[in-house]
Amino acid sequence: DRAEVEAYAAELGLTERCRFVGAERNRETIRAWYTRADLLLFPSTFDTNGLVVREAAACSLASVLIRGSCAAEGITDGETGLLIDENAESMAKVLCAPENTKKRLAEIGKCAENKIYLSWDDSVAKARDRYRDVIERWRSGAIQRSSAGIYELTGDIYSAYNRTRNALDKVMGTIERYL
Repeated sequence: DRAEVEAYAAELGLTERCRFVGAERNRETIRAWYTRADLLLFPSTFDTNGLVVREAAACSLASVLIRGSCAAEGITDGETGLLIDENAESMAKVLCAPENTKKRLAEIGKCAENKIYLSWDDSVAKARDRYRDVIERWRSGAIQRSSAGIYELTGDIYSAYNRTRNALDKVMGTIERYL
């Protein structure tokens, strides 16, 4: 939708205040943008987990998100981000609020860095711990294979079910070796 967005910016007389840079893959360039910004506006209800919100938090940058969206999951309004309703008035209200000074936004960004940012090392450790927990529960019998039930009546489906179950056993064994 780039052409439409650029045309809309021109219609609003904002062309001189906007940069349409396209996709950027250089991490240092992206970091430079985040660290120069006062606030990340991410009014999306379609993105599932807003990686950009975590990237912004890594750079102590606060975000504005739609309340109840997937991207806003784990965000505390006024503490680790700013939550709005899905409309322009709500966005304008938060952007024009006198209490949302650069200093306060920086404080929210720092809190986001401390509370929602997860380093790659921490993320891998968390996943490893979760896999260990699942394997322990699998071994103890806390996770039970369900019986095929109705699938026994349909041969091919039951066969596929068994192949999937056997593949899961192999995957669990492989994961277990690496842990």
